[in-house]
Amino acid sequence: MAGGHVDGVNMPTRAPEVSVIVPCYNAAETLPATLASIQAQTQRDWEALCVDDASSDGTPGLLAAAAAVDSRIRVVPVPHGGVAAARNAGVALTQAPYVLFLDADDVLRPTALATLLRAARRAGPRALAAGGYELLDQAGRTLNIYHFPTPGAFEFDALLRGNQLSPTTLVPRAVLGAAPFDAALPTCEDWNLWLRLAHEDVGCVTVPQVIYGFRLRHGSLTHAADRLYRAGRMVLDKWGPHARARNDLPGHYRRLGWTCGAMAAASGAPDAVLTYLRGLPPVAVTPEYEQEVAGAIHAAFQFVRGAQGQTWGAHRAEWLEEARAWLTGTPLAASADAIVERAPAFPLNAVGRYAAVNEFLDRYPRTQRLVVYGVGLNGLVLLEMLCSDGGGGRPRLSVADDFAALEVLAAFGLPTDDPRRWGHWPHGTRVVITPNDHAAMRTTLRLAGGQEGVDFLVLTREAGLLEHAAAEVTCR
Repeated sequence: MAGGHVDGVNMPTRAPEVSVIVPCYNAAETLPATLASIQAQTQRDWEALCVDDASSDGTPGLLAAAAAVDSRIRVVPVPHGGVAAARNAGVALTQAPYVLFLDADDVLRPTALATLLRAARRAGPRALAAGGYELLDQAGRTLNIYHFPTPGAFEFDALLRGNQLSPTTLVPRAVLGAAPFDAALPTCEDWNLWLRLAHEDVGCVTVPQVIYGFRLRHGSLTHAADRLYRAGRMVLDKWGPHARARNDLPGHYRRLGWTCGAMAAASGAPDAVLTYLRGLPPVAVTPEYEQEVAGAIHAAFQFVRGAQGQTWGAHRAEWLEEARAWLTGTPLAASADAIVERAPAFPLNAVGRYAAVNEFLDRYPRTQRLVVYGVGLNGLVLLEMLCSDGGGGRPRLSVADDFAALEVLAAFGLPTDDPRRWGHWPHGTRVVITPNDHAAMRTTLRLAGGQEGVDFLVLTREAGLLEHAAAEVTCR
């Protein structure tokens, strides 16, 4: 392919493997870290289409300087039109078979592109590849809170419950179309796109690794509850008629209302939820309904307050009292105590579990191998923390799961094992059991000759991290 120019934009001399589209609007504070994370990729064959959405700060100068020293960075100036229009402008110029959307305040892990490309190629030409992400505070520091997409989250009716994929997902260029994002949406344009692709039977493969850091910021679209609610209603109005389970639609609207209401309450506008729920038919208050509201409270407070470096682990009591006070002014006043009692189950106490594993290993310094038994959400978070700390002096890691497919286990890049096949306890081996439902695993390890607390550690519910099914709306 010959090089050239299109509307003043330098075109590459040959097509790269992946185009990273970065919409930029007054992003001078965070853009250098975002660009550096792209340039640090182990997958070198990329282009970065940085769409300058008429920034008025130092963003244009930063982009020009970066493009001058790295020809893979292309600057696309456009009139101010918002993130959806900026992404569409980037899509129109991409030359690669795969596209990744990255916001100008987020940062990729060094192996992100290589990992997602490998997964997408295995899945076929009509499949997305979605990975996990960690939450960062406004200064870019990790909060030790991790989110992973679950298999099945890309099914159409599952997506109608709420957006469970982040915008930073690898997408085949062929399925995007000319203008994949609806510029009429004030936010949630990625959720709208995922619903369209799922409705067209595009597939999605999930990668059980953290791919990037999601920066929480004051004033970002994530915290604009009114805008989020308005956009969410537009998405549900558009795609709801295509639902297989039409009877579930009222619940989807109420879930959106409580999610946005909790965000507004955490941002200092506790009465907003009354507006969000107005006109929706009443529903029976069941334990499952209370659980969903508790999940909305958990996600909202963490996303809103996390920008300042706050977490549930440090602010649990304060946030729960705020949530109780908020609920007493809502239609769920009678359930306020029950919901607040459920809310402590949601905080991701990854730090506590990680510390428990380290204390366990400290008691047995001659351990040669540590097996993480169970790779659900609990196991994924623990593996992330174990693999991210450099492992100085740590026993070698391996993974095991009674139900995960071999390709899932192989995706970790670690040795795999199956304790059900152990005829005796392997020398120098210790095991950490991660699932909440762990009775069968304990029995398996005891039959192999293991002693609880000596040869294996069970991370119980009381140790911290609990799985939950509350959908999250991670739109900016």
